[in-house]
Amino acid sequence: MKNLNRLTLSRPPLSRLPLSRLVLAAIALAIVCLSGCVQIASIPSYARSGDTVVLGLGGISRNWNGQRPKNLQVTITDSAAHTYNLKLGVIFQAYPDYLSPTNVMSLDGEDGVKLQPYDGGWFISAGLTDSSGAPLPLALGSATLHITADNYTAAVDGQGQLFTQEGNLASIPLEILSGAPSNTNATTQFGAYDNSGTYFVVRPSSASTATLGGAYYVINYQSDSNFSTLKPMFFPVSHNPFVKMDYKVQQNSDGSGTYYVYIYNPSGFTASSPRDPKQGSLQDLGVNLDYYDVGGADAAKANFSLDTANSYFIDSSGNKITGMQAQMLHSSQL
Repeated sequence: MKNLNRLTLSRPPLSRLPLSRLVLAAIALAIVCLSGCVQIASIPSYARSGDTVVLGLGGISRNWNGQRPKNLQVTITDSAAHTYNLKLGVIFQAYPDYLSPTNVMSLDGEDGVKLQPYDGGWFISAGLTDSSGAPLPLALGSATLHITADNYTAAVDGQGQLFTQEGNLASIPLEILSGAPSNTNATTQFGAYDNSGTYFVVRPSSASTATLGGAYYVINYQSDSNFSTLKPMFFPVSHNPFVKMDYKVQQNSDGSGTYYVYIYNPSGFTASSPRDPKQGSLQDLGVNLDYYDVGGADAAKANFSLDTANSYFIDSSGNKITGMQAQMLHSSQL
């Protein structure tokens, strides 16, 4: 597979490409830096005080290690050197098409900016307003957005420098225009794309240097009295199409029950890099349990529990791995 990718996706130097191929290469690079890298500018790159902008925070795996941004803060410094905190809206994920240049280039290993296959990006909507929603008194002209978070990891080249093809969260340009803000509440348009927070993640509790084949998770619940008409469901954390997951439930006569979840990849899960295009990362061994909120987070944490004694991991040959444990965390703990 690796050699086939090298053969079919290899590219001559840009100077030898015809004009049409040069245009396609430029488009591909632009898409790469939108989907998997830190954005070079906000969307839109021009705004009025009080408007909402969307900021691309980089790859979910590449820059955030598969985690949700923690203690995220966004400030703006206007052309008069005044700095203000922005009102944050919705944090959401977006994923490129499997057939997109972003994904193809990351599979080929020739993207030049350390993209990861099947990775998506974190995005946040932010209002140019104060905490009450009032437009900030921003000076007109060139402003700069500054984004910080506890768990962000910048991707750097061999010299330890940020890649020139992507943006820098510490300095994202935005042009402030005159006039009244739009009366459209853009943040609500993105709210439906964010997760509800009514979920658990089940995953390995520690890293491993071995290539794993999959995992078997056993999750118990004490009572189904708080289940809505839409019963709890499991979903894979990964968007890797070669990761397979399914589950079944055993319901007891007293309202309790057990979920049996298996997740596997015939090509394996590994922490090594570069990976075979079909392989998953160790993060891809995670599954999400969405319980569809009825009784609240505390009730859900009391109701669901991971059976660590009967949950286990297997190697690429299907043998149980000893000494490796699973963990289950509520979204509020992430």
